[in-house]
Amino acid sequence: MKYMDEEIHLTDLIPVETLQKIQDSFSKMARMAALTTDENGIPITEGSNFSEFCMNYCRRSPIGRARCEKCDRDGAVKVLETGQPVSYFCHANLVDFAAPVMLGDCMIGSFIGGQVLSEEPDYDKMREIAKEIGVDEEGFIEAARKTQIVPQAAIERSTQFIYEFAGVISDMAYKSYETIKLSRQAMQAAAQKSDFLANMSHEIRTPMNAVLGMAEMALREDMTPQAKQYVRQIRSSGKNLLVIINDILDFSKIESGKMNIVEVVYEPLSIVNDLANIVNTRIGSKELEFTVDFDPKLPHKLYGDNIRIQQILLNLLNNAVKFTERGEVHLSITFSEIDSDNVMLKAVIKDTGIGIKKQDMGKLFRSFQQVDSKRNRNIEGTGLGLAISQQLLRLMNGSISVESEYEKGSTFYVELPQKIINTAPSVPCPDSSIKAALIIENEYVYAQVCRDLDALGIEYINLEYEGSLDSITSGFIIAEKHLFSDRIKKTVMDNPDVKCLLIAPYDSPCDINQPRVKMLHKPIYSLGLYSALGLGGDILPESESESDNFAFTAPDAHVLIVDDNPINLTVACGIIEPLKMQVDTANGASETIEKVKKLKYDIVFMDHMMPGVDGVETTHIIRRLIVGYENVPIIALTANAIGGTKEMFIQEGMNDFVAKPIEVTDIVAMIRKWLPKEKIIPAVSEKATQPAESNAAPLVIEGLNTKQALSLLGSEKLYMQILKEYYLSIDKRAAIITGALEKSDIKGYTIEVHSLKSTSKQIGADALAELAARLEKAGNELDVDLILAKTSDLIAHFLRYKDILAPLFPELSGKTEAAAADLSVVSMLLDSMNEALEAMDTLAMDEVLEKMSEYSFTPAQTQCFEKLKASADACDTDMCGMVVGIWRQIAASECRKTTSSADEVRAVLDKMQSALDEFDTLLIDEAVEQMGSMRFDSRQTELYQKLRKAAEDSDIDLCCNIVLEWKKIL
Repeated sequence: MKYMDEEIHLTDLIPVETLQKIQDSFSKMARMAALTTDENGIPITEGSNFSEFCMNYCRRSPIGRARCEKCDRDGAVKVLETGQPVSYFCHANLVDFAAPVMLGDCMIGSFIGGQVLSEEPDYDKMREIAKEIGVDEEGFIEAARKTQIVPQAAIERSTQFIYEFAGVISDMAYKSYETIKLSRQAMQAAAQKSDFLANMSHEIRTPMNAVLGMAEMALREDMTPQAKQYVRQIRSSGKNLLVIINDILDFSKIESGKMNIVEVVYEPLSIVNDLANIVNTRIGSKELEFTVDFDPKLPHKLYGDNIRIQQILLNLLNNAVKFTERGEVHLSITFSEIDSDNVMLKAVIKDTGIGIKKQDMGKLFRSFQQVDSKRNRNIEGTGLGLAISQQLLRLMNGSISVESEYEKGSTFYVELPQKIINTAPSVPCPDSSIKAALIIENEYVYAQVCRDLDALGIEYINLEYEGSLDSITSGFIIAEKHLFSDRIKKTVMDNPDVKCLLIAPYDSPCDINQPRVKMLHKPIYSLGLYSALGLGGDILPESESESDNFAFTAPDAHVLIVDDNPINLTVACGIIEPLKMQVDTANGASETIEKVKKLKYDIVFMDHMMPGVDGVETTHIIRRLIVGYENVPIIALTANAIGGTKEMFIQEGMNDFVAKPIEVTDIVAMIRKWLPKEKIIPAVSEKATQPAESNAAPLVIEGLNTKQALSLLGSEKLYMQILKEYYLSIDKRAAIITGALEKSDIKGYTIEVHSLKSTSKQIGADALAELAARLEKAGNELDVDLILAKTSDLIAHFLRYKDILAPLFPELSGKTEAAAADLSVVSMLLDSMNEALEAMDTLAMDEVLEKMSEYSFTPAQTQCFEKLKASADACDTDMCGMVVGIWRQIAASECRKTTSSADEVRAVLDKMQSALDEFDTLLIDEAVEQMGSMRFDSRQTELYQKLRKAAEDSDIDLCCNIVLEWKKIL
């Protein structure tokens, strides 16, 4: 039965087992036979309390069964038409009553009762019926005699009863339909949300790839410790943003119970370092002190989901900072032993903020809710943080609790079991006997320094006034930076055994140059003091030591990086440059295939999402067709790093994956893991000596938001490199987009405008990026009308950047006017191309094409040149050979002609103008074709190419402008 354009059956809404139970209950109460059928009268349940007459005779005969089904259907329809319960005589003269089961205004079944007599039957008629349906007459008559005779009043009551019963079943069916519909809508909404979140994640990860990649490369430069600290904070905040992106994606998984906990070996100190950097940047100008109490005895390495642990602690610390204007936000990390292999990791986050009312405590862990929303309406937040934290802790067998006093502050307690990997303490206790004198005003800093010194076993005294310095002849003076007076300076200078440690705000410059005076930036905790006091040197956690990432080189290793986005290629190559490997790049499947045919690489890094043939399909081709690549590691590069990603890639023939944005630790670890061991050479530590970029005037380029682009990339040198790549790709990418549209390849078109959107945004071409984003959305929604209406605007806007960017690259666009190629030059070039084609030498083909680009050709020959370049890019050697043959014929034919006269050109331009005025596309095409057979000088050839392109784009205004410009030079 069709309902709301959907095929619906009664059994889709109510299970047969349920219908059977309802029917049996009715039959038992009414003491009559009952049956449930579909909309055509065909039974969908077993008959209840059926009489021998119906069961063994009427319905056993094929003719009788068909008549019974028709009676049941007609009876229900009769009730539907009259709108009232009615009884009727069936084909065998028994009394039945039926009622329709409805879904809205559609009958999807019927509920049948009866099989009784209202009086003694006419047995002669019964014999006739027995003959008609082909059953034994005597048995039929005998069964009829046994059939129950029921008074008319009882029949009427049963008729009303079954009518109401069918109504109940109809209500059940409709509610079930509504439930199913809502469930489908919810599933559809969930799927749409997942798609949106995945797309959003990809869009954010693309620029983040550049940010984190440039930060990693910047940390290798020779810079001041303060500058390096700033870059570290950029990197830490960028990593935090990635965590937030993943939180958004994971929230729907938490709701559906599909959240995956990924346990790895990690260092607790690394989490604390990241938290310290992130939280301090968020405090800003608040009169707020962030202190950290880290138990130095906590095992050095644990096993658990460090990303989720950091996410939980960061959520709690962010809340503490948001709701605390002055005072202290304190993080305490301690532990207790569970057994020899496990510890209970304990974190306490305490603040002196606004606190929580008792009546609001129950709202704390609800999604999308903030407590005391009136008071906190100006404080940003989604209300998801605590809910996510609680769910994550439950998934990891942990717990969270809270204590709070309104107007005084809150304390959150987190407990989480973790497996011990390395029992050594995170911060070793010093063996030497060090003494320290404290000159600290801030009560929170003083309390934390005392806790840390106690934990490290260091003796200390508190100096309340400077006069007490006279007794200090050795050890450390630990003072706040703003208290670093001349008296303290003199004490340090006069006593060679005295050193000074200054506690400074996290963003304070390192502007103290006195010997034996060292600065320690807040927040203060045991690791910082341990290193600053010179106890065992620098013990930064592994993730904070840039040099550790490059503890080896591999100069004999060959690596191929495949990505259709040149910016991603730049970042990837730049990140692994210190490994000194021989790195090649490819921007798509065809170039990849060509390169792996010529060289056996040690590792191939393969972009997942590429236009045309994607990374997975390219891997299939390599594994299946390229000899020697059966076991070469192919590592996926993907922005969709969700649960099950690695398994999917392995199933498709890859070996592993690296998530975008690419992090140096991830890609270097992957190289170390998969590179042949004999090619890994331990590196000798060396200091980068490249000079810093000069302080040039602000870069201003027409149509580009250079300030935003530079803030994203962090380097003008890199920005200019990316601009150059963008400039060189304009013609090719514009042709690809136009070609995809001409072929009605909406999928390919969408991929290309997506790429244009990303790269345009990267260079600061905001308006072009916005238009590309609009057309990408149209492609995803199959809005062909919008695509056809706006693509010409997109291409025109895109091509305008050729003129804007050309002056920036005079070595590419500032060449003198190309010499016209005569027949002898053309023949020589085509002979060279033929030799390269016969030898299948792609390098030689590229050299010939490069040589060809130094000459100007006639319009017809220019079309051959463009076709030859496109065929070569696609590695289509057969097409290249055909184009060379056609070009020879055209060149020979044109040799007999002279350059078209001004009058001839003016005549065809007049024809074109007339066609443009009339908007006659056929005449426009004729004029363009006529021009193609003419011979022009180099300037007119350039105008012809522009005119032909404008005509193909149906840009009438641009065509008119070109015709006018052309006439002026005649």
